[in-house]
Amino acid sequence: MPGSKRSVSFQTMNEVSKHHPRKKIVSPEPDAQTLVRNFLLELIVYGILVIAYFLVVLRWLAEPLNQLFHSNLITYAFVALGLMLAQGIVLEYVTSFLLEQLRPEDLE
Repeated sequence: MPGSKRSVSFQTMNEVSKHHPRKKIVSPEPDAQTLVRNFLLELIVYGILVIAYFLVVLRWLAEPLNQLFHSNLITYAFVALGLMLAQGIVLEYVTSFLLEQLRPEDLE
């Protein structure tokens, strides 16, 4: 609709950028090198966290999970699914936190 608020604000933003060339509205688009570097950094962080989680599970949960597997397979299946879900959630939160602290865009 020509008289809607959305078209008015869009026109206003265009007018501002025409009259004030220093206030151009630019969407930040990272280059390919930045994207690859950020991806590799995230991959390294994920790898370290997955290995640490794997070692913790092997050390403290291997025997209880083995006993549960042999005594009650259905409960074992639900526990295993819960562990996988928890691992994914915690891994995502920890990785996001670490990447925010590292701020890969500041490494340039």
